[in-house]
Amino acid sequence: MSIKTKGGDIVKKINKWKGGEEGMGIIKSDDIRGYRIDEEIVCLECITKEEKDELTEEDFILVDEVERTDDLYFCDRCDPKHQL
Repeated sequence: MSIKTKGGDIVKKINKWKGGEEGMGIIKSDDIRGYRIDEEIVCLECITKEEKDELTEEDFILVDEVERTDDLYFCDRCDPKHQL
């Protein structure tokens, strides 16, 4: 897997072998509100470089997910808690 920043977008290449093809997803940096790391919700400021290197597509919390529900998302590492 590789993550590259290109023109404000994060281009993420994930090996998904379905019929022998690789999957490719593009996520705009502006759409990322936070991450799921080991049962924690982590904001953009609290994630470490090492954690970013290990991200999978399922780890991203995107703006659509946050806005389509009445649930509130808070960073588990910030003090006081930062709302995503």
